[in-house]
Amino acid sequence: MSSFARHLIILRGDNQSITTQLNYTTTTIAGDWIAVADEQKLPVSAATYYSTNQAKLLLGQEFQHAIFDARDGFDLEALAILTGTLVASSLCVLILPMSFTHWQDQDSLRWSELPAAINVPHFVKHLNEMILLQQRRAPHSIDCFELNTAQHEDYFTKQIPPHYLTYQKCDLPQNYFEQQQLLERVLKLEQRIIVITAKRGRGKSALAGSFATYHDCWITAPNRQSVTTLMRFAADKARFIAPDELIMQLNSSLIQPKWLIIDEAAMIPLPMLVQLIEGFKRILLTTTTDGYEGTGQGLLLKLLAKYQQHDQVAMLHLTTPIRWQNHDPLEHFIDNLTVALGQNNQANCYDYQLLVKKITQDELVASTDSLAAFFGLLKTAHYRTTLIDLRRLLDAKNLWLYRATLGGSSLAGVLIGICEGGLTANVIDQILKGYRRPKGNLVAQSLVAHAGEPTAAILRSIRVNRIAVVNALRQRGIARTLLAELIDDARQSDCAFVSVSFAYSADMLAFWINCGFVPVHVGSNKEASSGSYAVMAIYPLTPAGTELCHTLKQRLARNWYWLKRFIPIDLPIMIDDEQALTDRDWAELSLFATTHYAYSASFAVLSRLANWIKHFCLEHQSRLPLLMSLVLNQFDEKPVIASFQLSGKNQLLTLLRTEIYQFIAMQGSINE
Repeated sequence: MSSFARHLIILRGDNQSITTQLNYTTTTIAGDWIAVADEQKLPVSAATYYSTNQAKLLLGQEFQHAIFDARDGFDLEALAILTGTLVASSLCVLILPMSFTHWQDQDSLRWSELPAAINVPHFVKHLNEMILLQQRRAPHSIDCFELNTAQHEDYFTKQIPPHYLTYQKCDLPQNYFEQQQLLERVLKLEQRIIVITAKRGRGKSALAGSFATYHDCWITAPNRQSVTTLMRFAADKARFIAPDELIMQLNSSLIQPKWLIIDEAAMIPLPMLVQLIEGFKRILLTTTTDGYEGTGQGLLLKLLAKYQQHDQVAMLHLTTPIRWQNHDPLEHFIDNLTVALGQNNQANCYDYQLLVKKITQDELVASTDSLAAFFGLLKTAHYRTTLIDLRRLLDAKNLWLYRATLGGSSLAGVLIGICEGGLTANVIDQILKGYRRPKGNLVAQSLVAHAGEPTAAILRSIRVNRIAVVNALRQRGIARTLLAELIDDARQSDCAFVSVSFAYSADMLAFWINCGFVPVHVGSNKEASSGSYAVMAIYPLTPAGTELCHTLKQRLARNWYWLKRFIPIDLPIMIDDEQALTDRDWAELSLFATTHYAYSASFAVLSRLANWIKHFCLEHQSRLPLLMSLVLNQFDEKPVIASFQLSGKNQLLTLLRTEIYQFIAMQGSINE
């Protein structure tokens, strides 16, 4: 084993033994010793601590030696980030529970959509298999120890290969050759957009920083810490500006540089990224192909297609790592654990019979190739697919999984459904009034909170979470076949409806309508991740589901009379021109005035109230100055806040609710 190889140490044991021996190790072996752990539970004096929530602050930095404590919860994304910062000749200490038999993973609270931590048998199986695989393929790169109080404090330290005992951050000069060659090529390119992709540790940021020494550049990235390496290579030749600040300056008279460098582009919300690309003359963009921030491969498919059609994009790829040696065993372990490899059994022709099957999570993890193909297709089709999605796929309790294959083996498409509904009356009431948003039930909760329909969360339903088809096989009806199978299973399981929430585009809307889904709700604001409005649609299966669909469709048709004025999308619905205030409208206004009922859900009913006052109670306009100003500005809060000299949106909403309360109380329509 090369002295440059990074080494994995897995520890199990009682807390006292682990803490004592790690204190000895970290004081004996000099290094940075970054610990993603709870300092109270693992007090190691030589360590610098980060919580799992802070792990992204490590991006773009380099360290030697680290500790990851997974005894309470296994945040796979945080581990991947941490190992991605470790330079050659580093030790990575992974602490696991003494036993997984009754272990409940606290990390599951982030993705299981359940109120308590759960057992994660499929992830545990996958983890153990990857450890065994590493021991078999690279036995000198991994050590596993069970610690106890009978052992001396140097028990596992003295078994670490001796060349790790001397602290030295190892540069690998031979690995810079590819980066230098690519830099020379980049400097000669004429395309407006240059994209550099690579796995982590390949020197994308270093190359971008070196590029900045040749041109007048601004640099932006998701956060300032993530460009530490880039700025070091830029040698103070470029200025860092945060993405939101850059966008504010786009319409200013400030003279722009020739180039904008966008580092780790997949971490930046898509609408913001589009504005940056459209707003600058030339762009150098870096992104990680298999990242924890979202997959750069999927990002490129979604974002750059229109530019590539006009030959405005140059795509370049780095393969050789500079942070660690080529074929590093720790990288192989993390790649296997995060299912970054093995996506080669996807179909690329339609020569065989299509078979769609509902599968269990046991079947999904039956082989590494099966899991890798399924998850790999999701990453390609949905650029925001992350390791949280992998954890959910493995062990969430409420999933329906479908796999479409050709010839019974080659993967053609996948679908994930999530069970929703069945909430209690008390929880639904709290959701409606804006006091609670429990985890899960995305569509069911939204139809309660933003469409005012409690029935949506009472009835049992299935939400289409993800659907993906191999790119070469699209437009062959595979997605419809997958949906038909799910709908049939949902009907047999007495679900009231199937739902979906998707980012609006004309093509996506047409697809879901052609599949029999009825649009029933549109979000009032663009989503930060997609830059589009969220559309919710349902496919009714029972009389109760049909009645709910009819009620929601009527509500949308009536509200769209107002919403179409500031939500610029085309919906194929017959707009209801009847806008007189009804008893239900007064009840909704009362709900808005006396609870935290969603402001965004109230735009239409507030518009109807303003319209009623304008035409029938003109003398009352002075009683509702905030409402009339908001309607005049199409619910753009900024000019209203400025005009009334308010501190912000919270004060605006507080005063607006009070204003509405006082007015409708005068009308005798308050429902306490």
